[in-house]
Amino acid sequence: MSNSVIQRELTALVHEKNYFHFLRHQRILITGATGLIGSMFIKLLILANETHDLDLKVIGHVRSHEKAKTIFGEYIDNKSLSLVDSSLESIDVPCDYILHGAAPTQSKFFVEHPVETIRTSIYGTEAMLELGR
Repeated sequence: MSNSVIQRELTALVHEKNYFHFLRHQRILITGATGLIGSMFIKLLILANETHDLDLKVIGHVRSHEKAKTIFGEYIDNKSLSLVDSSLESIDVPCDYILHGAAPTQSKFFVEHPVETIRTSIYGTEAMLELGR
């Protein structure tokens, strides 16, 4: 991980307390995997998996594999990480937990397309609720 401050904080969190035991043998889907929250969560889970031998599977939903390669670098070939790039509505992956972090993030888009911004968030959330059900 290139940012030593982030690496230090993630490592401290993983080692400080055993927050992760309930995730043993679980599969977690994270939408918005290349965003700030999604990517940090994936890195934290991979580190926790390696530290605590959780047999955890992390599925990251991405729009661009190229961007994912840049963000996840050293983790891209990690056996606990899978990346999917299908539409949110067509994700058909069994999972135990969903972290829905996908959302439009460009403020110019928000301003120019307010209705589409809200629709994207609502439809994406609805798709993840349906998947969870």
